[in-house]
Amino acid sequence: MQTTRPLHSGFTLIEVTLAVAIVGVAMLAIIGLLSNAVDSSRQVSDDTLVANLADDMINWTRITPYTNVTYMPSPGTVTNHTATGIQTVTSLDANGNFSSTDSGYTNRLWAGNWLTGYGYYRFTWIPLTNPVSAYGNTDISRVLIIAEWPINPANGQPLTNSLGKVLNRRYFVSQVSNR
Repeated sequence: MQTTRPLHSGFTLIEVTLAVAIVGVAMLAIIGLLSNAVDSSRQVSDDTLVANLADDMINWTRITPYTNVTYMPSPGTVTNHTATGIQTVTSLDANGNFSSTDSGYTNRLWAGNWLTGYGYYRFTWIPLTNPVSAYGNTDISRVLIIAEWPINPANGQPLTNSLGKVLNRRYFVSQVSNR
């Protein structure tokens, strides 16, 4: 008498265990990449906002009368008089808002530290000597804007890594008219 095998098809326990292990390793790799993607997205977002804010500051410089003490809107703080002009520092929150409006009122959209007045970004506006004067044009000045972030809300200084290097710093240079 001849016996026949049943026609049941399926996976063995070893095959299922191996497939689950492979899918598990793939999922761990994807989750590991996800945190890097979020960090990269935040960095790109910060870089874009900083570039736009620096562009705004350069435009404020271009439309503000040259005789003004500071070229920043009202929350700007004059920190240092240099031979070439006045260095100004201002703080903005993570959305690019000042703590007060141009009229001097409290900005309800401000998301920085209300007690210290420090935001997420710190911008330093520095007038530079004019390298173009060799060409005979003394009506143009150079402006350096330094953007640093994130800022320690307790003291207003940029956060640093274990080597003492500022975590994020960008430089923007533009020429503006002296008139």
